[in-house]
Amino acid sequence: MSAAFPFAFWKSSASVFDPATLSLTGWWRGSFSASPWVGTASAGSSGTRDLTEGTNAPASGSAVNGFNPADFDGTNDELSNATTMGTLLSASAWMAWVLFWADGIDTSNADATAYNNDALICDAGQFWGIHLRNTPTVQIYQWDGAAKVNAHAISTGAWNLICARYDGTNLRSSLNGGAITSLAAGNITTTTHALKVGENAAGSPSYLDGKILDIGMMASAGSDANITTDIKAYVNNRYALSL
Repeated sequence: MSAAFPFAFWKSSASVFDPATLSLTGWWRGSFSASPWVGTASAGSSGTRDLTEGTNAPASGSAVNGFNPADFDGTNDELSNATTMGTLLSASAWMAWVLFWADGIDTSNADATAYNNDALICDAGQFWGIHLRNTPTVQIYQWDGAAKVNAHAISTGAWNLICARYDGTNLRSSLNGGAITSLAAGNITTTTHALKVGENAAGSPSYLDGKILDIGMMASAGSDANITTDIKAYVNNRYALSL
């Protein structure tokens, strides 16, 4: 069995935002190479939350500024974490981001439900997630007794950064630091299920066909500046992108 990969050492410059200043509950970032994919549990903590492989594991994708993404094949690759979502986010407040690349999106899925799509990250119980739809869009989904969804049009074959937060009243999200989409929403009804990466909550046929390079989560709402400016500055600096 392969060992956990070592994180490449990175230190932000004084002028670039460092996510370690946030109260992160989970942080997984390149380079991906083997099982498990280890993430920083929280700012200033030496603890980790491993993402372990399912029956099939993503490959280590081509390096981006020296950091390898997890490359999902669209067929059956997945990662997961047994920690309940209530440890990673709060039902009444959370912030999350995913830096991803979509090679394609499964067109056989009719998108009949908000959660039954190609998943970047989601909970196994279908109460929360960030998914891709074949329009193509990335959508942030939250169940408060009804489906609450924010959607942003994306480009396939390119890096995209989706950042979202929930402040107990509104679900707010930004793509690549663009305008915030806001939707009134109630608290997530259930946070007792585990985290899944690359596979939708319902399983086959909709698995992610693409790459994930950076995931962050925390159990507090953060700020609009975090989702429009700060995380974008961090990923542009770390991965030499121009989002």
